[in-house]
Amino acid sequence: MRTVLVRKYALALLIIVAALSGCSRSASPGDKSGEAESSSGFAATGFSHSGNGAADQKASGDMKTGVLIDWDELKDPLLNDEIKQLLRDNLEAWVRQDEAAYRDSFKNVPTADAFMYLFGGEVSVTSISDIKQEGKNIMMRVEGKRIRENEISSYSMYYYFNKDGGSWGLAAID
Repeated sequence: MRTVLVRKYALALLIIVAALSGCSRSASPGDKSGEAESSSGFAATGFSHSGNGAADQKASGDMKTGVLIDWDELKDPLLNDEIKQLLRDNLEAWVRQDEAAYRDSFKNVPTADAFMYLFGGEVSVTSISDIKQEGKNIMMRVEGKRIRENEISSYSMYYYFNKDGGSWGLAAID
């Protein structure tokens, strides 16, 4: 019964992702709109750091690529070590353009296949915020910039993690 519910939830998330795949928040450099308190009561902390633990950083025009997150500063009771490591593995694989590691960071092959459209381009991850629990899922906003087709654009996506069979897994990116 639980497996059926998880599959229905995953299918619903995939449909939402497909419908919203072109959506992203374009923010101006001074935009602080992403730092408001979330509806769940958690403050959106808007972590944005430029050192300590960044992977594969390189300057690309006006954009520094890499995972520019200070993982030691990222503290939230909902963000346990297992979820933090899964998120870090996914983001660093994305930045390195390591397709095998990126795929491995998802909970299963069909989930990885569903989110391969996000893979590619040069990426900068600058913020993890709005960490909250929704049912049995832990979700968080990941923001940054990316270069695709020689254009720099901002992105804002939610990462969804759920526990299945005793361990956490990356279930969706919206």
